[in-house]
Amino acid sequence: MPQAKRSPSPEPTPEHPTGWRPPPSLVILVPFALALGANYLRPWPIASESLTRLGLPLLLASLAGMYWATREMNLYGTTKVAWRAGAALVTSGPFAWSRNPAYLAFFLWCLGAALLFATWWPIAILPVVFAVFHMLVIRPEEAYLAQRFGADYDEYRKSVRRWL
Repeated sequence: MPQAKRSPSPEPTPEHPTGWRPPPSLVILVPFALALGANYLRPWPIASESLTRLGLPLLLASLAGMYWATREMNLYGTTKVAWRAGAALVTSGPFAWSRNPAYLAFFLWCLGAALLFATWWPIAILPVVFAVFHMLVIRPEEAYLAQRFGADYDEYRKSVRRWL
């Protein structure tokens, strides 16, 4: 019986920004959940109460950052879904200080949540998650933005850092 042929991922265009990519939230949340599971198998507690008290303020700051970035994208009518074509290059609000403020806030959320759970595991894996996130999310997204917005994105990239 003949096999059905799979269509190749479309070439990156404004209509199909990067072909298939994993949802950015899953690239962060799956390892975070696995790290919490590791804590049940082999506890690695954060013993410092003063350190764990930082969890809630960091969590709240991260949510405020996510809200601000999302609000700014809404003002420009562009997508918040990383694998959809962007309608506009957002360079104001938190995007004036960081090219990835929502992602930065998401990593801050992980740090705050790890402190609230009082475990080192999610903090220990954060550098690896960050590196994988860079390869699977940031690189393709930046390539798409460069293609989509050309010189405007190049100028933005020269004037605003990727993270802070």
